[in-house]
Amino acid sequence: MTSSPLKLRPSKKLQMQTKAGLPTTSRAGYKHKQCRHRQEGAGRSKFGGVWKELRGGHPEVGRATWFAEAGCKQEVPGNWGDRLLTMKFLQLFGTVKPIVIGMVHVKALPGTPGSRLPVAQIIEEACHEAEIYKNAGIDGIMVENMHDIPYTFNTGPEITATMATICTAVKQACPHLPLGVQILSCANNQALAVALAAGLDFIRAEGYVFSHVADEGFVNACAGDLLRYRKAIGAEHIQIFADIKKKHSSHAVTADMSVSETAKAAEFFLADGLILTGTSTGQEADQRDLKECGQSVRIPVLIGSGVTLGNMEKYIDANGFIIGSYFKKDGHWSNSVVYDKVSSFMDKVKKLRK
Repeated sequence: MTSSPLKLRPSKKLQMQTKAGLPTTSRAGYKHKQCRHRQEGAGRSKFGGVWKELRGGHPEVGRATWFAEAGCKQEVPGNWGDRLLTMKFLQLFGTVKPIVIGMVHVKALPGTPGSRLPVAQIIEEACHEAEIYKNAGIDGIMVENMHDIPYTFNTGPEITATMATICTAVKQACPHLPLGVQILSCANNQALAVALAAGLDFIRAEGYVFSHVADEGFVNACAGDLLRYRKAIGAEHIQIFADIKKKHSSHAVTADMSVSETAKAAEFFLADGLILTGTSTGQEADQRDLKECGQSVRIPVLIGSGVTLGNMEKYIDANGFIIGSYFKKDGHWSNSVVYDKVSSFMDKVKKLRK
């Protein structure tokens, strides 16, 4: 007597309802979350289950409803693939365009030629500027050691340690704002370590893809090593906004590579966003570069120099502005932040978002 093979009846997936009333499955593990900086005390965003849901979409729920229930003020345009690549940005800032990041240029750090102040005073001044930005309604803040001229590739432990201390203090002063850091020059690993230690959200990375010649010397691409380091230290929640064809640099060695091809390479190498600049600090970026990148990649594109109250409309298609010089007294990066300039700028950009 032969036995018939055992037949298993496939069970239906258990359907659940989240608090937001969104359909999901036990496999997807969707968990409703608000935008990080909109929710007091919010922890690190986790995207695994959310991304599984997004890949298939939500046929039962309208797109606008989904983003509203997720605590975000604006829906990501495009298809679901576009949404996947911008979701981290959207959850951090609450909108995809155009957000404003104000620069805190900390005074010269210990061991650098321009160092004059004790660390305690450097921290106090950095926190004061951060609070000016916060009170003026800025969307985010980035801390940078721009006074450490001339820059070097040999960033010492004293720089990393001091930047970590400063960033921790800024985080305490502005606990609910998205915060980032850049450490010059090309100290991208150190910036990631500082961001992780201080609880920051993003870094600005130089030399992410392709080589170029900067005033500090020859810069090689770092994406492969940088992302492996991010993985190794458990910092994958920290976003990396990568400069392409960056300011203060010669790009003759890659003159045959267009800005769009460079942008595509950065996207392919898993950058979380791109930064376009003019030729130097405070100089306007080329509108054609913004248009070209916007048509070539799906990750966020930010303008990293030259944006002012008078020209912001030229860059309204960007996902964000990183502004230092314009917000400073007399429009020079080395001066102090002026509240009225930040406030007026934010009033105008918020109107343009509508």
